[in-house]
Amino acid sequence: MFKVFCVGNLTNDPEARVVGNDTVTNFGIAVNGGKDNTIFARVAVWGKRGDVIREHFHKGSKIAVSGKMGVPRTYTGRDGKVGVSLDITLEDFD
Repeated sequence: MFKVFCVGNLTNDPEARVVGNDTVTNFGIAVNGGKDNTIFARVAVWGKRGDVIREHFHKGSKIAVSGKMGVPRTYTGRDGKVGVSLDITLEDFD
């Protein structure tokens, strides 16, 4: 298991959905890694923390997240450049 800490801006408003007896909130963040090097992450937040995030954070908000990282995935953007996307299960935020 990998643990990750990153600071970025939300790429969309957080959205909630019910899974079984719990609620999961999902949102994306863009992390600026330097010149022409932005890393995108999809974040999943389970339970009450998701309620707090939906109430206080919106598209464009800056957020620091830490949590468990899934397997990095590559993608090809509209401009033809290859990028990296991470999946993070949030453990803490600020």
